[in-house]
Amino acid sequence: MARRKLVCLRNTELQIGTHMHSKRTESSRRTGVRRQNGANRPAAAMGAFQRRSRHQFRPFPSPVPAGSWIRGLAGTCLFLCATLLSVQAAAGQSMQLERAFSSLQFDRPVDFQHAGNLLFVVEQGGIIHVFDNDPAVSQATVFLNIQNKVSRAGNEEGLLGLAFAPDYASSGDFYVYYSAARPRRSVVARYARSAGDDRVADVSSEAVLLTVSQPYSNHNGGQIAFGPDGYLYIALGDGGSAGDPLDHGQDRTTLLGSLLRIDVSTTPYSIPPDNPFAGNSSGYKEEIWAWGLRNPWRFSFDGPTGRLYLADVGQYTYEEVDTVSSGKNYGWNTMEGPACYEPPSGCNRSGLELPLHYYASNGTARSITGGYVYHSTSVPALQGQYIYADYVQGTVWALDADNNAQNTELLDTSYNISSFGQGPHGEVYILAFNGKLYRFKPATLGLSYSVEDQRYAVGDRITPLVLPDAAGGVVPYTYTLTPDLPDGLVLDPATHTVSGTPTTALPATTFTWKVADRVDTQVATTFSISIDHSTGRGEPVPSPAVAVHGNVPNPLSQSAAIVLDLKERAYVSVLILDLLGRTVLEIPSHAMDAGAGQRIEIDATNLPAGAYLYRVLVNAGGQLHVESGTMVRVR
Repeated sequence: MARRKLVCLRNTELQIGTHMHSKRTESSRRTGVRRQNGANRPAAAMGAFQRRSRHQFRPFPSPVPAGSWIRGLAGTCLFLCATLLSVQAAAGQSMQLERAFSSLQFDRPVDFQHAGNLLFVVEQGGIIHVFDNDPAVSQATVFLNIQNKVSRAGNEEGLLGLAFAPDYASSGDFYVYYSAARPRRSVVARYARSAGDDRVADVSSEAVLLTVSQPYSNHNGGQIAFGPDGYLYIALGDGGSAGDPLDHGQDRTTLLGSLLRIDVSTTPYSIPPDNPFAGNSSGYKEEIWAWGLRNPWRFSFDGPTGRLYLADVGQYTYEEVDTVSSGKNYGWNTMEGPACYEPPSGCNRSGLELPLHYYASNGTARSITGGYVYHSTSVPALQGQYIYADYVQGTVWALDADNNAQNTELLDTSYNISSFGQGPHGEVYILAFNGKLYRFKPATLGLSYSVEDQRYAVGDRITPLVLPDAAGGVVPYTYTLTPDLPDGLVLDPATHTVSGTPTTALPATTFTWKVADRVDTQVATTFSISIDHSTGRGEPVPSPAVAVHGNVPNPLSQSAAIVLDLKERAYVSVLILDLLGRTVLEIPSHAMDAGAGQRIEIDATNLPAGAYLYRVLVNAGGQLHVESGTMVRVR
């Protein structure tokens, strides 16, 4: 009996659009991607930007797949290379931004945080706005207004940081960092959510935890964040002016020029016992976690690796990214980046930590803005990379700390990028002083099938299924496939898989798979199928870098494990979805070493009994491998 072969002829493209908003997508001025190492100079000048003297202070500155491995079924000779989703951030690869939450506009946004599925944007003037994590959201409302407390006397002063307590869902506590006047100082205070409305804070609930006297108006730092250890971290600059005239950077008897770490579970706070200077007798501030900082403008924790990334704005010559550890000295003002600053040569570098990465300041690149490690599935090639920018030049880079600190220029924008934020699903948002929010335009996806046998089943769902951040990912979806599949092939709408046995030859045909949500946001991908005469029983397709063996046990009761083989170190995440496509459980992206029979444990205690779909996403060697399957929870 003649056998036939199913072959994919070309990759697919993902297109995202919305019928509710007719504004054109805003993209970068230049989308060519270049690689940088070490201190390579960033891209060329941005337009007619008006240059300022280096003696004016900042920031902030003035406004201005590889395949998914599918196993044989019922003894059938089955070989499949499915679901290629790879976008290489390499030379010549396009990368673009698009508006996020395009109906919203803010005044000098400087911070972006989330609590559950609510998003919060901090305005420098003293207002925090809240809105739903819905691309079609039409308005944001005021969560907290403390303009009467916040000083904007200096360009870099204002409401600069927001952090929600780890137990915010139950306690309602959150923390802010702001500048105050008479006398000039930085304030860290706790507030409480209103008892009757989770979209409104109780403005009368302020409890001041910490005040730090500021000798000048600039170099305030301002980021606050809870670490994975549950402690509150606070970034403070060196006090300002230029060149650290008061030598705060190397002075551990002041809080300035340091990253602090405090325990806010007591009133007003206490010193964690493992802080590097806890209980010291030298007069060093016990709150200090690390020091030698000039103006740390944004730091963030990467959950999967535990790294603390910090961007420190340079004086005249270098901007730098540090990975910060307890008790380390990051050099300012003895050094600026990799070079001596005071003295300008022959400085004593012993005991000083060099940057993970730095770039040379020049006429247009001279104020780094720190960001986050990317963990969204929208752009697979950015998985696990630290995203940051230069405020003055508008350039955005990706830094891979696990690959010899490989630095890639993603795009060069005309925006003054003031800050970054991260959504509940790992999406990285870009904040600009034009008042708008941006995100990376979701990547082009590829879908390829190659089977050598008449009897086969495609064991992977056609992607994409979940629209990125569409109404929080908790909406029903509608699906269409055009034209009809050839005889013998069927699309199962319940599991979103193609399966069957081809019965006739078929010339190359392009099929379009569309998904739409209730706000009519659409995702579409195309793939081409050709069926010709058999080449025989078929030979095994070379095994890819990933083999996912499914979940055990299945059915499961309280827990299960996804079992997989990795040929190389990779970042792995898991999504559990109900049959409506809603994410009900997520295991964030985390690093796993090469090895066979590795397990990702799943705690199903809180899942109701029923059937679920799982997606395993593995970023190995810059390629994203995706495999889907089903699991059943029983009581």
